[in-house]
Amino acid sequence: MVDQLSFASLDFAAKMKRTKRDVFLAEMAAVVPWAALEAVIEPHYPKLGAQGGRRPFPLIAMLRIHCLQQWYSLSDPGAEEALYDIQSMRAFACLELGRDAISDETTILNFRHLLEHHDLTKAIFATALYGIETEIRGRSANERREARQARSKPIDAMKTWLAEQLAKLPRGSETTRAIGYELNRWEGLSRFLDDGRIEIDTNTVERSIRPIALNRKNALFAGSDEGGANWAIVASLIETCKLNGVNPHAWLADTLTNSSAAGPHPASMS
Repeated sequence: MVDQLSFASLDFAAKMKRTKRDVFLAEMAAVVPWAALEAVIEPHYPKLGAQGGRRPFPLIAMLRIHCLQQWYSLSDPGAEEALYDIQSMRAFACLELGRDAISDETTILNFRHLLEHHDLTKAIFATALYGIETEIRGRSANERREARQARSKPIDAMKTWLAEQLAKLPRGSETTRAIGYELNRWEGLSRFLDDGRIEIDTNTVERSIRPIALNRKNALFAGSDEGGANWAIVASLIETCKLNGVNPHAWLADTLTNSSAAGPHPASMS
């Protein structure tokens, strides 16, 4: 049986001109990896118990309502009102007046608290972007750029949203400083969108230099200048092995074994 559309939906479908909001929500509906985001939240989302009770609202609807709140700075009561008043937002949330129950402000509040309690907001954001990166890993630079422009580029809207929030916050608050830090570095943070040669983050570089930073700190306890110099030689040999795909432990064991078998070095006999 085909679902019957409400008069509001029929009127919206007959519109000749699409607003910026209509276009934006259509883009978000198409590019966001909703199934992957649902998979992150689903283990923590309420289930209908064996004793029955109130059936939970569809997860996809609650997730999309939460996104609407973030994009349009809607309070919980404001989000409920918007779902009743704005057809494009209802359609984005997969809701139809007369067919579906509209989430009330308490339900919207509880969903937001669920995300906060399980620290899922960061996981959702990471899944959305890093899921795309996983799909395009190994492709050419041009293909990666095209995919990012088509699917990750909408994140640029976040810059405008952050600037709007900054204007509403006290100047000395921690949140103000955090947003200011991000906005001041936005060009670098978003550079991956326009250049398929670079990665979304610097994790690869940070992992490669971590041993160097640890060795630098450990070398503070070398005991003497000579001990520090010897430490630096050993550290250089180990990192050179790693860069060339050689097992440092096996190489050092073989080198020291062969050196001792060859007898004392001529320099030590003079």
